[in-house]
Amino acid sequence: MQVGKQFKFDAAHHIEGHPLCGKTHGHTWTLTVTLTGVLDSKGMLIDFHRLGVLVRGYIGLIDHEDINEVFTNESMFQDLPITAETLSIWFATNLANCLKSYSNLDQVGCRVQEGEGGWAESYERIHYGQTCV
Repeated sequence: MQVGKQFKFDAAHHIEGHPLCGKTHGHTWTLTVTLTGVLDSKGMLIDFHRLGVLVRGYIGLIDHEDINEVFTNESMFQDLPITAETLSIWFATNLANCLKSYSNLDQVGCRVQEGEGGWAESYERIHYGQTCV
């Protein structure tokens, strides 16, 4: 079984050394989160409201911000630029960690679309156990 929920946010970024994207510029980003697993006793993979609360917690860190400035000290981005690809990995990794308390969930997928153009999608396994703080 698979469920999904879509979110939108606005944020700026730049990619050092890129001929077109080297200057700070903004996008309306679309994040689509998909979860795979088995139904729980309530007939759901996850309550959509609860998923929204978790995802919006991460979106809130970068919404209407310059993502490069927000992630200055984020270890993942020390050697990698802020791109749709790296943002999809960041969202998937963090959400997989926060969904560990759901024994019925197997995987989280995060598709990050940059404006009306391209997108990148990343998947992380959810390992049941202690959840994020």
